[in-house]
Amino acid sequence: MKKTTDISFIPKKKFEPTFYRQKGASGIVIYSGVLLFVSSLFLGGAYFYKDFQAKQVNKLRISIERAQIVSDESLTNELRRVSGKIETAKTLLSRHKTLIPIFDFLEESTLKSVSFSNFNYSNSDKPEISMNGEAKSYSSLALQIDEFNNNAAAINVLLNDLSLGEEGSVKFKIAIEIDPAIIVYKPGVKQ
Repeated sequence: MKKTTDISFIPKKKFEPTFYRQKGASGIVIYSGVLLFVSSLFLGGAYFYKDFQAKQVNKLRISIERAQIVSDESLTNELRRVSGKIETAKTLLSRHKTLIPIFDFLEESTLKSVSFSNFNYSNSDKPEISMNGEAKSYSSLALQIDEFNNNAAAINVLLNDLSLGEEGSVKFKIAIEIDPAIIVYKPGVKQ
């Protein structure tokens, strides 16, 4: 029989700690480092690219503003030029004369017993018409002069060279100073 004293549950050998020697960084650590480096590069690049884009946008904004100013100036100049032409046209139209109101005046003021053989128009400072005429009698002529004097278009009526014609008619010359306002052309108004 063996002695029981020789049996021990504690090993008699000394255990020495095992040290693992690193052979280098593991794959995950290297991959993580590279990923961190690349991410940092992208972040820095994005920051500088953002700054670059902001400067480009600012330059384009300034360029557009300058173009608008030039465009506005050219538009303003064009509008001034057209406005000047419109004012010139208005001035020309306000000075434009039309004889239609004079013929309307004669048509509505001439009596049936009076006739005119010629018509002369003079447009100096004061517009004037002169005509040779013939009336059936002195009373017809007097009524005709009253009719011209009562019309607002006539300012002054002058009768000249009265003479007797055939069959008791009266020949005469008449000069009528016309109101300048009636011969001014008015666009849109039936003349």
